[in-house]
Amino acid sequence: MSWQTTALYYQTINTHVATRLGGIHSANLLLRSLDYSDIARLITTRDFEGMTAMLVSHGVELKRAGAPAITLCANVAHKAADALVTQLDLPVLHIVDFTAEEVVKGGHRRVGLLGTRAAMEEDFYVARLREKYGLEVAVPGAESRERVDGLIFNELSKATIDRDVRQSFHDAYASLVREQGVECVVLACTEFRLVFRAEDFTVSTFRDDDFAREGGCGMGASEVDLDLG
Repeated sequence: MSWQTTALYYQTINTHVATRLGGIHSANLLLRSLDYSDIARLITTRDFEGMTAMLVSHGVELKRAGAPAITLCANVAHKAADALVTQLDLPVLHIVDFTAEEVVKGGHRRVGLLGTRAAMEEDFYVARLREKYGLEVAVPGAESRERVDGLIFNELSKATIDRDVRQSFHDAYASLVREQGVECVVLACTEFRLVFRAEDFTVSTFRDDDFAREGGCGMGASEVDLDLG
């Protein structure tokens, strides 16, 4: 939910809508941007109840403004997806569903997952891949997960990213391929665009935010508003 991620979602959705509808069309959406430091504090202290309460509160505002659906511009925010659906009585366009459908379409079964600790450890992502789509999911070891998580929150929002930071992410990716024998890797963090290039990938690799933004385009191109929160 950093401003960089929000801007990327906004740009991509509008680009797709303009391409689909032509002319000077743009997405009909409502945007609620949050202070990233507040969200990061709740996530790093694993106060997911506090995070959920915050998102539901803002979701209520957007529903009152007329939003018929919710899309969340962050992986970890999807831990609040079920609560948002229940308390707002609105659908949530779920990033895991969009991603899993592409993985299955590619014929893959054993998936490596790289992201924040919450994405790699909490049921909202891993269990959904396993239980809803029948995928085998591998994640880095505990020490690597902790290091990756710390670097995501402390380094990837900086203007300049050090070479050793990039290498740490590349090492975590490589360990999934070499040591755990995954058929593909899901990058569950939008900011990974800052440290990975296409030539770095040694197996099929899915950036889950690509599919979430494209999924939101259908709603943004319709006659109703899309809440981009």
